[in-house]
Amino acid sequence: MGPQTLNLPGADRPGSAGRPLPHARVRVDARGELMVAGALALGYIGQAPAAGEELATGDIGHIDAEGFVWVRGRRDNLIITGLGRNVSPEWVESCLRESPCIAQAVVLPDGTGALQAVVWPAADASDDDLDRAVARANRQLPDYARVGRCLRARRPLDAANGLATPGGKPLRGAIATAHAGPADAPKPTPHQQTPA
Repeated sequence: MGPQTLNLPGADRPGSAGRPLPHARVRVDARGELMVAGALALGYIGQAPAAGEELATGDIGHIDAEGFVWVRGRRDNLIITGLGRNVSPEWVESCLRESPCIAQAVVLPDGTGALQAVVWPAADASDDDLDRAVARANRQLPDYARVGRCLRARRPLDAANGLATPGGKPLRGAIATAHAGPADAPKPTPHQQTPA
């Protein structure tokens, strides 16, 4: 599929996917998923552009009043909290990674209806640094999207460790499995200690 949106000189919003190109129609369905219609691929030289039915992108997002498309995450990664709220983990992860002491972050359900984060710290980050970074991120987020528990990863969340695709996308199931189990689970950061 060819590009459907683009930020252009003089018409751009950093962080957005841009506005739909003339050959594309983009809308948000009732579930918040971005849908694309029009010429889905420009086709081969000398042939008409390939057109088809509306395509579900799998991306969750919105279109602002000026027509810019914003992607918040992937539909198949949505976490439903204990209060029934849908949270895109990518949104929370981006808030966590704003801190210079967090190199990598993956947000997962914690099994109780809340969110937990598995983080790989920057080189010299202490547990106190991570604690403060999570608190800062939580202040930016609504209460239903806040991280309740933060675990220091055992190893980098990368492809070499089997925790990401070769393209760098986290393998959420593998990360959850690698950081589960009360007997050998990584120690929560200090503000997240739970009573025994």
